[in-house]
Amino acid sequence: VTMGKDEFRNITNHHQRIPSNKGTMAETIVEGKDLSLSQRMVKSTKNVHDKSDRLVNLKLAMVLTSKELYAEAISLFWPIYRELESLLEENKEHKQLKMLLPLLETLRRAPMFEEDIKSMLGGSEELAVELQNRRCTTDENGKQIYTPPELQAYIDNLHQLSKENPVVLVAYIYAMYGAIMAGGSIIQRTVKRAFSLKSDKGVEIFNVDLQGTSFSNIKAFRNEMKRILDEYMKLTPEQEEAVLKEAPMVFVRNNALVATVKDTTVFASAMTNLYRYLIIIPSIVAGGVAILAYYRRSSS
Repeated sequence: VTMGKDEFRNITNHHQRIPSNKGTMAETIVEGKDLSLSQRMVKSTKNVHDKSDRLVNLKLAMVLTSKELYAEAISLFWPIYRELESLLEENKEHKQLKMLLPLLETLRRAPMFEEDIKSMLGGSEELAVELQNRRCTTDENGKQIYTPPELQAYIDNLHQLSKENPVVLVAYIYAMYGAIMAGGSIIQRTVKRAFSLKSDKGVEIFNVDLQGTSFSNIKAFRNEMKRILDEYMKLTPEQEEAVLKEAPMVFVRNNALVATVKDTTVFASAMTNLYRYLIIIPSIVAGGVAILAYYRRSSS
């Protein structure tokens, strides 16, 4: 289920070659005009979303073997949320994107990612900064460089969209923040159980604070996001097509990014420890059974 660099590149190139006239992927997706844009986005991303869920579940099982590995994994997405929040603020005068600004403080995740990374690294500010610097550095010209290359491609794409057609960013905003609100509580419980966490320190990215808002629960907040997208923004047919075309690419890029976890030294170290555990435990059990059998034979 992992997606290699070649597969990601092939899918990305295919996406870039899709023409904007008859026969586009979006035109096929937009069948059923009675569906709202958010519903059509769900429909258009179903296959790649299902693959993404399988990939995330597999990687989650692996990263939950080590707090350091979990920190490594979530650090891959810290820059994505940071950029989305920054670009939303940069486009505060955009007639459609500005409708999401009242929700931004509730949506904002970047500071929580930074706190969770620090918590998972034993509360060490030094280790947290070191990891964040591996994700994002600044060259002598002041340009930010991201690692791995899949993350750089992701950020570059967000910047390009913001420059050329900002409204398409809603494909990422809707998917990335929707994921936190839809399945975040389940992942939070899983992580807390795996690491025996007594509080939310380390898993604060999944908390949605509605205090001081008019929303009674997360469902009401999500419904407002859908209402803004489906009704208030009043996207043109061309804008809708652009959003629908980009929507599957959110998951393609996420999958490619998640797959890079296996290339890290932290992952290699965690897997070595896991293999040792899997070898040592059966050996101990086998040894215990052999000793028990010996004493039984001796007593008889």
